[in-house]
Amino acid sequence: MKENEFIFISFIIIIIGLVVMIFVNKYVSIPKLDISEINDSLKYVIVEGRIVSVKESSSGIRFLKVSDNSESITFVIFPGSVEKVKLQELKKGSCIEVVGNVQKYKGSLEIIVKKLLKVFPC
Repeated sequence: MKENEFIFISFIIIIIGLVVMIFVNKYVSIPKLDISEINDSLKYVIVEGRIVSVKESSSGIRFLKVSDNSESITFVIFPGSVEKVKLQELKKGSCIEVVGNVQKYKGSLEIIVKKLLKVFPC
């Protein structure tokens, strides 16, 4: 195969890949939900709420009790999953928005934080 043909085929494949990514992104997105709307059939969610309490285990896992106008839920932040600078901002009374994985632990739903989107005053 000549070099020009290889470059042309590569270019076409890149274009097709970009179109597929745009299509998938448009129809497969992470929903932003109130805590009351979260259930264990969901994989990932975006959730926002006010930090009610912050606890840290001896192994460095942080447990945030977060509440919105509907309910409350525990956010779990494992060491290394969020920048240390952002962890210092997580205080009782602050508001937080995260992308997380919904999991059930000991019969209760939790959000395993994958990305801390923002911390802001309530």
